[in-house]
Amino acid sequence: MRSSTGDGAPRNPVELQERLTAVQAELQQLAHAQFAVLEGADAARVAQQVEVTTRACEALTNAAVTGLQAGEAWAQSGARSFARWWTTHTHRKSSTARSQVKTARTLGENLPVTAKAFTGGHISGEHVQVLSRKATKTRALREQLTDPEMGEDFLVEQATRLPVEAFSKVVAAWAVRTDPEAADRDWREQGSAEEVFLSPTLDGYALNGWLNTEHGQALDEALQAVIGVPAATDERHPAQRRADALTHLARASLDSGQLQPGARIRPHIAVTVEEPALAALIAAGRPPDAVGLDPAPEMETVNGAELAGGPEGAGGVEAAGADGELVQTMPDQTTPDTRRVPGDIGTSSITGSTRITSSSRNSHSTGNTHSTGNTGVTIPGDLDYTALRGTAPAEWADGTPIAPAHATKMLCDGEFHRVVFGPEGQILDSGRTCRLFTPAQTRAVIARDKCCQFPDCTAPPGQGEIHHFIWWYHRGRTSTDNAILLCWHHHDYVHQQHLSITSTPHGWSFSTSEGRTLEPTPPP
Repeated sequence: MRSSTGDGAPRNPVELQERLTAVQAELQQLAHAQFAVLEGADAARVAQQVEVTTRACEALTNAAVTGLQAGEAWAQSGARSFARWWTTHTHRKSSTARSQVKTARTLGENLPVTAKAFTGGHISGEHVQVLSRKATKTRALREQLTDPEMGEDFLVEQATRLPVEAFSKVVAAWAVRTDPEAADRDWREQGSAEEVFLSPTLDGYALNGWLNTEHGQALDEALQAVIGVPAATDERHPAQRRADALTHLARASLDSGQLQPGARIRPHIAVTVEEPALAALIAAGRPPDAVGLDPAPEMETVNGAELAGGPEGAGGVEAAGADGELVQTMPDQTTPDTRRVPGDIGTSSITGSTRITSSSRNSHSTGNTHSTGNTGVTIPGDLDYTALRGTAPAEWADGTPIAPAHATKMLCDGEFHRVVFGPEGQILDSGRTCRLFTPAQTRAVIARDKCCQFPDCTAPPGQGEIHHFIWWYHRGRTSTDNAILLCWHHHDYVHQQHLSITSTPHGWSFSTSEGRTLEPTPPP
């Protein structure tokens, strides 16, 4: 006799086990179905039904983990932890068991709406993993989850409508808007986690590792440019073509001489940023000693090239930077744009200083004893995150959001191109490409600095970029006085650690936001 609760759930262990056994038997029988003969609408419906069944199994696993962990059986067995007990009885990898336990705990503590949707089969386990990993990491994110308009309800609604990859980008953008400071911390951690292993073996080299999104896209873009469209007679599989392309890039780089001083290697990565977001980034980088605050003016020209403006005041900017291409876009201002973007958690009123006062924090130099030409000029490194909250982040070409400090790094040495969009997304105008620093100014900075100016670094110009202060963009002042040559690694590091840089009579001084000066290593 079956004994169950009102909603059909089994009430005792015997019935639970009997019904699980029946489900297992049914699934085993279904696995022998003739799926290959299905066509058209029947095939599509079966694929969807299999997915719904898979979600039900995932939800069952989560419910079992939650309930069994709350019980006493695992503790009475003498297991060191529930995760270890679960691994022993499921024969799953320890990492998988720990992940399942962590997800169940996160759902119970922070994501009740997600848990309900998961149990009901409305979202998949992959959607749950995205929310668990990206939406609960900090207190600010967990507090935002309770927001009635842009909290967990909003995210779950997006999960029911979007594929996992698109949903992951929505959650990432939501997280950057909610806690931009945490986004920068994640970017710093990603930078320190990058690694590539090139190990000689008996018959060649083994290559493996991990790159962050920016550097991975730069490498992928370069490889695809070499590969192009494979010929019909090309029988190599994609992995083989990528290997050949990587070797081609290495040889071309060595043979071209572009790694010698004065050369500048520039991967082409597209980045899009809306005009208000760019204004917010500039406002967030306002120097602490800026005075006379007034509304930030429109960016009209940089080195004589139009950046904003255009028909009826509409404008936007597209830029190609030392690490990529940055696109600033802006809707046609003659027609109000009232569309709500997924992940939009509000708007911010941006005002910024149009004046900057130069000051020197200390007199310590990097060890490079040449004169910068204008002492006391400071390139600040801090960001005001309150000016960025609620602002749409810059995005890679595929829509992946970019952390604020990472975006300011991309702004440092970019080519800009204005693109004006109408209210329905149509392109109304596209301006010409321009640089924030002219080639002559770039050559002047390289001639002055000669190598990376970070303490103890002597990387040549061919491995470097121009770092400077985006606040000057307001006035079109891209003077070499507020520009410095840094290698790619230390350019990332300066933005990740929010270092301020001050010119001195003998070079450049680097200091942390706490005021600590980074000293060059003294001679023995």
